[in-house]
Amino acid sequence: MNLIIMSNICDYSSVLRTLKVLYYILMIIKVVLPIVLIISGIVIYAKATMNGTEEEIKKATSVFFKKLVSGLLVYIIPTFITALIGVLNAEYKSLSVNYGSCNVCLSMPEQCTYLIEAAELGEKEARELEAKAQAKQNSEAQTDKKEKDELYNKSVEGYKDNQKEKNNQNNNQNNSNNNSSYSGNESFNKNGIILDWNDITKTSNITASQLTAALQNCTQFGGKASRFVPYVSDLINAEKTHHVNLFYLIGLYALESGWLGSNYSVNCNNIGGVKYVSSKEGTVKGYGRCGSSEFARFDTIGDFIDFHANLLEKSYLTPGGPYYEGVTPEAVVIHYCPGGGTEYTDTVKSIGNGIYNAIP
Repeated sequence: MNLIIMSNICDYSSVLRTLKVLYYILMIIKVVLPIVLIISGIVIYAKATMNGTEEEIKKATSVFFKKLVSGLLVYIIPTFITALIGVLNAEYKSLSVNYGSCNVCLSMPEQCTYLIEAAELGEKEARELEAKAQAKQNSEAQTDKKEKDELYNKSVEGYKDNQKEKNNQNNNQNNSNNNSSYSGNESFNKNGIILDWNDITKTSNITASQLTAALQNCTQFGGKASRFVPYVSDLINAEKTHHVNLFYLIGLYALESGWLGSNYSVNCNNIGGVKYVSSKEGTVKGYGRCGSSEFARFDTIGDFIDFHANLLEKSYLTPGGPYYEGVTPEAVVIHYCPGGGTEYTDTVKSIGNGIYNAIP
């Protein structure tokens, strides 16, 4: 996780320390190398004048002057470069602002010491901020888990009460429920609106006005169902396009997002706990990474619903899909939430049933 990113390379203490060492190396070369060149030239010239011919003396003289010039150049060039950098800094203020620290460490090692200390202090503060941000993220993740656990406990109790009530209605032979009919163990058809937990690829055929009324009328979950009202059209479009029953979608989203109140749902519009996959970025509408976490981010909840319903259809509910095990919530959860089991699916069903029963 990189919470703090330095503005440029000259903000790092390791870089400044290296440049300071480089300054001393250059100074040694600047002083020692010219002396070595001049002394070697003198030695060659002295030997030629004492023992050599006139031709050898000429050659030795030429070598001596070359070494003398080389020594002067070695001495002058670093000074020239330093002066050139100073001119550029004066002419181009951005260089002075962005790379002034590097220039100081290449020319004034005493002042560089203070810059290194300041850079080390900045890096320390950055590490502390990063640690605090990581701790905050861990705390938010724990809060999300606590919210899901609380939702699960409440929803399971609601599901059990709902099942008990249905059993009583069956015993009294009164399961018509205002023109609704019961088919099989978990299949419902109320005025043509379908909810079949044995096959969640069956679309509900519910209209926007009917779904809005159901979400607003549902009191089983403390009125939280109404939070999905702004996304009615997105849910209906996703159901029609990708053939995933919207009562299942709402149940799953309510559980995964804590009724749209979790950190990832609020900050990243990810209401289904979908992990980030880099290959999808740029190919999926509104898709990106949720900060530095492992979860995906979407521009809108509508973008997420369309993406997620398509993911369920192609990967979980179509024979041959990579996670296909069947067309029931129990089949989907095997790979979608390993370990969730019946507790997870019972919660999703309880929420879906509660909203379905609120259809006017």
